[in-house]
Amino acid sequence: MQIIINGDTIYDGAYELDLESQPLTGLDLHIIKTVAGVRAMEFEEALGAGDYDLQIALSVIALYRAGRVPREQFKRAADVLLGAAVGAIESADDEEAEADPPKAQEIESDSPEPDGDETSASSGSASSESSDSRGDTLTHTGPLGSGIGSG
Repeated sequence: MQIIINGDTIYDGAYELDLESQPLTGLDLHIIKTVAGVRAMEFEEALGAGDYDLQIALSVIALYRAGRVPREQFKRAADVLLGAAVGAIESADDEEAEADPPKAQEIESDSPEPDGDETSASSGSASSESSDSRGDTLTHTGPLGSGIGSG
């Protein structure tokens, strides 16, 4: 799975999170419980339900595994990601990320429409106007990762 963060944070970028070849560790489960309040036996259910805090926790784990977040700063990283706009964090299966590159480019080029005065008026209206497409992304993340964590 690939975690894509594009929320004007210090962590913006794409990060690999392969839970099949690198299963969750005790530290990972601690991060998940601390950040999302999800216990190990509730992981699959919360993932399938699209729990946003779990998405944040998995993003922190991806950042930790990529060397971007030291162990002792995972709570700070979660706070930074929680401050990003809803929809700024996506997850995609590796096959989907390769097969659907325009989706990643769409995130990067969140420019206002030429005749969209509301979009260019303020960032608040841009967020609400584009929330439908970002909402699809959040709903999309649940089923993508539903097989993850079984290894």
